Amino acid sequence: MAKALWDTRQQEIAKLGLAPLLNGPNPAVHANSPRDRVRHVPEAKLKEWRVKAAPGTYALLDVYGEGDIEEADTQRICDNLQMALLRITGLNDVKLEQPPRTPKNVSKEHAATIWFASGLYPAAVALLATVHAWPTADITFFAYRETEFIPRYLFAIKGFTEKNQDEVRLTVWEVFHKAPIYPSILSLVKKNPDYAGQDHLEVTNSIIRSVEVSVKPVNDEEHARLITHVYMTSPTRSAAMWESWRDGLRYRTNGKPISQEHPHLEISYRVTHCRACHGADHLTTQCPYGHLEGWDKVVEGVGIWKEDSRRAKTPYMGEQGGAHLENENDRTSWTYVDTRGRGGRGRGMRGGGQTSRGAQQRGRRL
Repeated sequence: MAKALWDTRQQEIAKLGLAPLLNGPNPAVHANSPRDRVRHVPEAKLKEWRVKAAPGTYALLDVYGEGDIEEADTQRICDNLQMALLRITGLNDVKLEQPPRTPKNVSKEHAATIWFASGLYPAAVALLATVHAWPTADITFFAYRETEFIPRYLFAIKGFTEKNQDEVRLTVWEVFHKAPIYPSILSLVKKNPDYAGQDHLEVTNSIIRSVEVSVKPVNDEEHARLITHVYMTSPTRSAAMWESWRDGLRYRTNGKPISQEHPHLEISYRVTHCRACHGADHLTTQCPYGHLEGWDKVVEGVGIWKEDSRRAKTPYMGEQGGAHLENENDRTSWTYVDTRGRGGRGRGMRGGGQTSRGAQQRGRRL
């Protein structure tokens, strides 16, 4: 369905000036909770969206590099999204609802960022979500299908000094096979009807084997302490049960060791949001999109643990072009075809995506 629409709309989509991405899968944008993407959207508004828009006729759009959107920027973003959706879907009457105002007591790091697009059709929603990242010349955005989902991202662990991720993962596996985490996972497995009639211990062990880790420094300073982000397949299909379980682990161990065998390891209660992709597992300067070759969008680097006003990198003006989708279920098969030659405007955020003069002179690329 998505591939057929792509083939039909390819010439129009090429006019967007899509920047080249990896030959492999797009980097995942990890969320902190089932409703992290729609944070600060009132429950009444979410219900209104679901009532007005039938399944398969709406998408959530998260604009790269835009956080607490100012009134002066709203029309620009809306117009650029409308033009992108027209090129992609052929529709000129897609309705867009802007994110709600961020509460005054909330840091801009955690601002509401989701735009709600309705009036679409199933193939359009499938194409938007399958491509996921749309880095056009005028605006860059990520597309999602659902207002609620279960993340793979669990939490961050502080206390590791080991940088070898394989060694860290083995330690996390060891911790997850002990109380309090192992019995809590087993309990969710037993309640999950998907595992009825199966060996619950084996299922639990299999879920723990899905654990992955990402070790990152908490800021860009030399010898900065490390934080380990942990990801795992959910043992439940209930978003409410998952969040209650994860939060229980996070706050029950607040200030306490995660296990007696590893007294130096603690689950961090801090939450961050990248100001570029809005992912919850890295600082802005660590954004995986900002480090893709050919990604010409630039955002100031700011982190939850330490503010860093240095630029993440100098824009790279790569080839612009359209894309071909070989298999709508496999993002690794997207390849980009040059249709415009070298160059590009590199816009898509406040300030036109330009680096500071000092950063241009230094030519820094982190």
